Amino acid sequence: MSTPTSLTLPRPARRTGAAVTGLLALGLLGTLSPAHAAGDPLQRDADAVRDSGVTGVSVRVDSPRGARTARSGVGDLRTGAPVPPAEYIRIGSTTKTYVATVVLQLVGEGRLSLEDSVDRWLPGVVRGNGNDGRRVTVRQLLQHTSGLPDYIAAASR
Repeated sequence: MSTPTSLTLPRPARRTGAAVTGLLALGLLGTLSPAHAAGDPLQRDADAVRDSGVTGVSVRVDSPRGARTARSGVGDLRTGAPVPPAEYIRIGSTTKTYVATVVLQLVGEGRLSLEDSVDRWLPGVVRGNGNDGRRVTVRQLLQHTSGLPDYIAAASR
């Protein structure tokens, strides 16, 4: 799989959800390149979200290469202050919709298959306690039929 340097979305899809979705999914798949001082693709994408009509955006991508953040636009409409650098972002269950959208876009592009195992993309991550990522497919994850437990409920026990 080649490493993209920027995410370009079709014009109708260039809204907050689509752009953030793309960044999230690419970050989850670990395909974003490291930040560059000038011409950072993540910053360019955050600016594209702002340019599409969003007042302010903050994007954080966590990958095996580390965490990256890009901000663009206004964080406070009243004062015109920029998006704060240490802003807490919680999208909660909305993440499922974003990730599913991008996964299906990647399937449409032929970059992955719904029949791919989790282990193909995240080798060794889903192992133990009766779980085996070699037997869980991307389709099962999207349909919530993988048999994997709710990690939040499991962690609170």
